[in-house]
Amino acid sequence: ILEALADAGTTNVSHLVELARGRLSRQICTQHIAADGVLPVMALSGGWEKEFSESVVKSGDEEQLAMDPAKVQNFIQAAHNNLEKQIMGGVNPVLLTSPTVRPFVRALTERALPQVAVLSQAEIHPKAKIRTVGTV
Repeated sequence: ILEALADAGTTNVSHLVELARGRLSRQICTQHIAADGVLPVMALSGGWEKEFSESVVKSGDEEQLAMDPAKVQNFIQAAHNNLEKQIMGGVNPVLLTSPTVRPFVRALTERALPQVAVLSQAEIHPKAKIRTVGTV
């Protein structure tokens, strides 16, 4: 973790957290592997990735999400519907995003779906066996 932080060259806390999480990919993946040894994944669609990316506003070294409230509500509803369907079926998938939007997606989902982990592609260990179970 210290190596990742030293190599970062930034003081942006969100970026530092994402770098550290990337270095901890094996441990993070292991926490979410199902009984069959596979990591069930619900992917964030390209459309939502774009919406989140375009809604990030930079102010100096900090970033904030400035998404339209109606879009936020649509996202939360879509995530809830798709993930809840999987959970009711006995699968507890992680929600997979890009590293740049992961903190914002997690911030929005943590109240509605606190049991769902939000991981970025950088946190998926290369040796992890994944199974995509759907898309939000």
